[in-house]
Amino acid sequence: VWLRDSASALASTHPNVTAIAIDASTYADLGASDSQEVGTALAIGLMWIRALSETESDLTAALKRIEFTFSAGPDQFTTIAKLRAARTCWARITQACGLDADQIPMRVHTITASTMMSQRDPWVNMLRTTTACFGAALGGADAITVQPFDAAIRDPEELGFRIARNTQLILQEETKVGVV
Repeated sequence: VWLRDSASALASTHPNVTAIAIDASTYADLGASDSQEVGTALAIGLMWIRALSETESDLTAALKRIEFTFSAGPDQFTTIAKLRAARTCWARITQACGLDADQIPMRVHTITASTMMSQRDPWVNMLRTTTACFGAALGGADAITVQPFDAAIRDPEELGFRIARNTQLILQEETKVGVV
């Protein structure tokens, strides 16, 4: 109840702030499969639909303030399929709740999976995070966070942060993957 009321109050005073963030990537980091990660996120999303329907006069506007976070792994095709399946299932859930699914698109944030990061050979992590970032972009992620390649062995250094940022920029600017 307190979370629901806080999210509603935040949304009324700050309409452009994402009031509710559903982070399913933590479940993937704990060993959940891709389908378990998506299922957990959708179950939490449905919980929020039920909670917000009790207090919100405009449920569609309230649901636009929800953001889902998923992990992006080294298998680009699995990542693409996971994100597309999550969007399709979310649309079906909103339709089943009597809402217009076209007005409530799923906002997706992805983060490269911590479980794929190697401690023994951190340099290969650059390839893994690039593949994960590529899969997330083709899967339709609205925002992508690439973890630094050296995050598995220590607090990331400047080079790790720079490579992580540049991975996204190169995929965006050089390959035009966001336009595909």
